[in-house]
Amino acid sequence: MEQCLLNEMTEDEFKRHAVALAGRILEKPKQLKTETSNHWSEIYSEQYLFDRRELPWQQTDVTHSACDLN
Repeated sequence: MEQCLLNEMTEDEFKRHAVALAGRILEKPKQLKTETSNHWSEIYSEQYLFDRRELPWQQTDVTHSACDLN
């Protein structure tokens, strides 16, 4: 049975990982073609969520007890 790595992390380690992940996700694309491709994907799928990458960080509160959801 797999053991959840989150249970092995201290609260400080978890916070550092969460901040680093949020920083990577919220980082603006380095190239215009990347941003353009993301926008066209939204247009093709007719969903028009141009801020899709930022939505999870605006709507959820990530907790250290995520392994308890299994």
